[in-house]
Amino acid sequence: MSAWVPQRGGTLLITSGTNQDPDKKHLFIICTNPDKNGQVLLVSICSRQDKYDDKTCTLGPSVHAFLNRKSYVSYRHARIESASDLQKRVANGTIEPLTNLKDTILEEICVGFAKSDKTPRKCQIFYDKNTSS
Repeated sequence: MSAWVPQRGGTLLITSGTNQDPDKKHLFIICTNPDKNGQVLLVSICSRQDKYDDKTCTLGPSVHAFLNRKSYVSYRHARIESASDLQKRVANGTIEPLTNLKDTILEEICVGFAKSDKTPRKCQIFYDKNTSS
């Protein structure tokens, strides 16, 4: 079996729980291919719960097998991570790669980086720099 390689559109199940629920996992989307420094941009998908949620990009349960209810893209939780660190965590079983997103869904999510007022500036700059032609 070949080693997993981070790529744009890939999805990951990452433990990102709270003190009350430390084993809770969130679906993360890889929004860029690795840059020249080997980094990628990830964004988290969260369950829709209250009026303060980011309404920029909502997703129904049919867009990915992991989702079982209406959810939203949490742009404020976007982060830049080392592709090699992700590979190590997949290899040791602390992160689980899942099926890739359809291109149309990925594009909806990526358009939201510029639309959401919750996107961290460094993540917006990273996205723009690594997806422009």
